[in-house]
Amino acid sequence: MQQRIAIAISLIIFPAAVIAEPCTVTTKRMKVEEGARVAVRNEECPNSDRRVIKVLLERDSEPPRILVRRTQKLSEAPTGRGAFIDLEDDGVPEVELTGYCSAPNCEYEIFKFSEDRKSMFHYYSGGYESVTRTPTYLVTSSYGNYVSWEYLAYDPFPPKYPIENSKFRYSIYISSAEGSGGLTCRITEPSSRGKLQLVVPPPEELLKFCRHYGDDVQILNLGKGQSSRSRKHAPSQETPPE
Repeated sequence: MQQRIAIAISLIIFPAAVIAEPCTVTTKRMKVEEGARVAVRNEECPNSDRRVIKVLLERDSEPPRILVRRTQKLSEAPTGRGAFIDLEDDGVPEVELTGYCSAPNCEYEIFKFSEDRKSMFHYYSGGYESVTRTPTYLVTSSYGNYVSWEYLAYDPFPPKYPIENSKFRYSIYISSAEGSGGLTCRITEPSSRGKLQLVVPPPEELLKFCRHYGDDVQILNLGKGQSSRSRKHAPSQETPPE
C-alpha cells in the first residue's frame, strides 16, 4: 500500500519523467574513397524540441571528424533531416539538410566535398521542391501555386559560395495562359537593372523544362504562336561550349 502511495505521489510531483520521450538516433554512411566514409547522423530529442544533425568523416584507423553540425527545433522543422544526394552522378555524395517546409517546397542547405575529400563546403542555401544538374546548370524547381511552377538555373561553379536563390542565371516559369486554358513557358534572365527579360533565343538545354508539360505549351521566347512541338526537333541556335 505504501509503495502505491509513493508511486502516485511521484507521478504528481514529477509528471515530466513519465511523458519524457527518449532521443532517437539514425546514422547512414556512404563510401567517399578507399578507406573513407561519410556518415550523416540525425539525433532527435522530442522532450527538448531539438534535432542535431552531424556529418562526420570516418577514415580507417582515425577517429571520426565532424565536418558539419546543425541544430534545429523539431517544432519548426518537423520533417527536417540530413540525407545523401549525388548531384554530379559521380559516386561522391553531397549532403542535403532539410529545414522548414511548406509543402511541397522546403528550405535546404547542400554541402559538397572539397577536391581532397578532407572537408566539406557550403554549396547551396535556399528553397526548392527538387534539385538536379544539367550539363551546364544547377536547376531547382519550386511550386508557386495551383497554376504555376518555376525552375531556377544557376552557374554550378560561381565565384562565391554558397549559391543562393537570388543568384540565379535563368528563370523558367510555367503558368496558366489567360483565357485559353493552356500553359505558357517563359525563360528569362535578370537584366542589368534587376528586372527579368526574355532570353531570345533561349538556351536549348533549358527548353526541356518547358517541354515536360507537353508539346502544346506556348514558349514565349520562340515567338507568338510557336509551341514546344514546333521547336522540339529544331537544331540548337547556340554556340556549343568550348
